[in-house]
Amino acid sequence: MSTKSILLLCDSLPGALTSTGAMIESLQQELKRRGHQVELAGMGSEEVVKTYRWATYAPWLKSSRLIVRAVTELLVSLWLALRLLAALATRRLQRPDLLVLFTPSLFLCLTAYTLKVATSCRVYMVQRDIVPDWLVASDRAKPSPAVTLLYALKNFSLRHADRIGIECEENLKFFPARFHSKIEVLHNWRDFDHDVHLEAPESSDVVFIYGGRVGQVQGFDRFLRPFVALAHPRSRLKIHCDERGRAEIDAMGFSAEALQRIDILPMLQDREFLAQAAKAWFGIVTLSPDMQTHNLPGKMLAYLAAGIPVMAFGPRNAALGQAIRQLDIGHYMDAADEAASLEALRQVIDNPGARIGERRALVAARKVFSPASAVDIIMADAH
Repeated sequence: MSTKSILLLCDSLPGALTSTGAMIESLQQELKRRGHQVELAGMGSEEVVKTYRWATYAPWLKSSRLIVRAVTELLVSLWLALRLLAALATRRLQRPDLLVLFTPSLFLCLTAYTLKVATSCRVYMVQRDIVPDWLVASDRAKPSPAVTLLYALKNFSLRHADRIGIECEENLKFFPARFHSKIEVLHNWRDFDHDVHLEAPESSDVVFIYGGRVGQVQGFDRFLRPFVALAHPRSRLKIHCDERGRAEIDAMGFSAEALQRIDILPMLQDREFLAQAAKAWFGIVTLSPDMQTHNLPGKMLAYLAAGIPVMAFGPRNAALGQAIRQLDIGHYMDAADEAASLEALRQVIDNPGARIGERRALVAARKVFSPASAVDIIMADAH
């Protein structure tokens, strides 16, 4: 295969402490390993964004108000398109043969379309959170002119993408039939080559760990409430989150006594978080029980990288549950059944030895989610 010039366009860059950032980084490394020239472009609200030449920093992207985030994404996407066009015109940026667009930032499809028209490059769209479908399904957004605009943007992005990778076959139903011919399954991925291996636990307590956003949208309350209610003397929970996550936990109304077995800790760089996760017994993944779209979260891959099994809570028939059971990498609970979740927690705390028995499955599961497999799919029709 000849060397290609590839532009990765996203709203979560490496170093941003997000699962997408880790995916972008490992994809970039694998593409470079194969001899391709790779540039990164995008937007973000994290300070690290300022270090990227072709990225735009905008703190309003982390606003709690949906309308503020949407308007900011629109304006930043248009500004980014102008910056990249200027860079192409002055030859500071090489014309891409392939543009890999990461959604859910629908507005970045405007940037991608502008570059496609200007350079005739092909566009591969990595479709993740399906906006606005999941917003409507979870009652985060009601039918309105704004939602109609988002659906129009979604269809616009699908129409102008040459190929589209979705996380799970179950999500195909959220896309109009006229686009199905260019849609394929593209699992999330992660570079496992240099990740932390399973370590001996630091104490006799069964330690659960969670890293990332916290709130009802993520369904985290559906795990935290049974954990607090159980109040098992041999359990401990470590939560690594930002200040907004702390505020979400405070808003859940637990007493100080109820939170005694919970440590709320700062967000960590990816490598540091993996080192902490490797000392835990189980990694927690949560999905909102109202979510009707399907995904295999990057958090699950982070726990596989750390060498610990997953304990996940989400909708009864989610693709995540099927993957966990098929790969034998942990436990999956119906988030709507609090009594069953509480009993499942009790069983894994009383029988922590199951963690060791799952390690072989963890190693095998890493092969399914490798960046090499992702690059094989993305570059399949490169000439």
